[in-house]
Amino acid sequence: MPNPIYLSKCWVIGWLPLVLSLQQAHAHANPSPPAIVSHQTLDDAKVPLSAAAVPVLPGSLTAAQNGVTPAAAAGVGPSGMGDRLTSATSASPDPAAPPERWASPPSSSLSQTPPPPSAPAKKEPKSVAPRLERFFVGARSGSPWPTAIAPPDRSQDKPQPADEALPEGGLDPELGMIQVADPRVDPELGTLQLRNPLQDPELGILQLRQIVPTPGRRPVLFLSTYVTAANSDNVFLVEDPIQGRFGDNFVRPGISLIAFPSIGPQTNLLVSAETNLLRYDQQSASNYDELRFRAGVRHRFSDRVYGQLSFNSQLLFREGYTDQFFSNSGVELTLNRRDVLTPQLTLDSFYQGQVYFSDPEQFSNVLNSVGTYLGYRISPRWDAGIGYRLTISDFTRQSRHETYQRITGQLRYAITPAVRISVFGGLSYGRSTEPRISFDDTFFGISIDATIPLF
Repeated sequence: MPNPIYLSKCWVIGWLPLVLSLQQAHAHANPSPPAIVSHQTLDDAKVPLSAAAVPVLPGSLTAAQNGVTPAAAAGVGPSGMGDRLTSATSASPDPAAPPERWASPPSSSLSQTPPPPSAPAKKEPKSVAPRLERFFVGARSGSPWPTAIAPPDRSQDKPQPADEALPEGGLDPELGMIQVADPRVDPELGTLQLRNPLQDPELGILQLRQIVPTPGRRPVLFLSTYVTAANSDNVFLVEDPIQGRFGDNFVRPGISLIAFPSIGPQTNLLVSAETNLLRYDQQSASNYDELRFRAGVRHRFSDRVYGQLSFNSQLLFREGYTDQFFSNSGVELTLNRRDVLTPQLTLDSFYQGQVYFSDPEQFSNVLNSVGTYLGYRISPRWDAGIGYRLTISDFTRQSRHETYQRITGQLRYAITPAVRISVFGGLSYGRSTEPRISFDDTFFGISIDATIPLF
């Protein structure tokens, strides 16, 4: 009967090639990741070879147990790929290793030494490429930018299972720690800062100045037209001992041409020509036509005060300009002042001195007048006002002195900036050294006027 120990040895020796073949197949099915080797260590091939390219044979297993260097077992050396495969198949010893370490052990050592237990295979990532976390040193150093490739002796990091979920913190099993770089920081330019578009590095802060458009040329020639319809209790300012006062309705249309050129910063010339037609309703025998001419200088002393000195001439004709029956010429001085009390309320005050030489000469006189007008702007189109005027008249060719006053109120509406319509009314009263003269009167009416700039 055969010895059981002998049978067990034979059984082990018979199954050993099969076990080694299974290990070789397992190595082909589960290749280990290649070592990261610098391309400068290769002569012929410029890419590192995988360990799966070197078959694991029984001789190579014995050589690994007897101290063969990892480079020789992987087939990495100064020779090409074909030489490495041939060397691995023949299990030739490394020239750097001592010859005695490569001697074949006696067959009895197989019966005394059990086969080395295979170490549990580490489950590697599905990708055979090196893990990118070795390239991103910033995952450990805090720098957000990759550095140079780590040397081969630092590539023994423990791999993470590929089928596990991503841990907290954005760590990928294959890519490692991924950090998003700050878009405002450039690795070459540094921190990028936006420049204020209103600030220049040489000129400083730029300030935009509003350009006021140059005002256009102001017109100097105007055409003015108007018409007034009114009723008066005393149209002739006389009181006849028999007939009493003469009340009537009248219409007074007129047109004037006014030139107002500038001759200085605050001074203007004033030249005007005017004609009026006075037509009574009942006293048509007293209708007349009027011509007025004026030439003078107006000077503005301040924003509120101006003065005017002018020469005036007045001519009265019978209806149709057929017969001149009266003329009056003289010098006129006027001072006007405007005070703005509120944004809507203004007060105008004036003084007017006149010296007239008439034909017939008995009507030559000197007049002095003062007055005020309080105006209130209701809206941009509506305004109202009330005025007062006191006149003192002294005749130079006869013993006659007169004093009279007039109070007038009006409501005016601007149809356009150039066309206005107004309703007015008032009363006058006074006294005269001439017994027939009476200034007591009540009047009211409506007027419309328009002023058109020509050029």
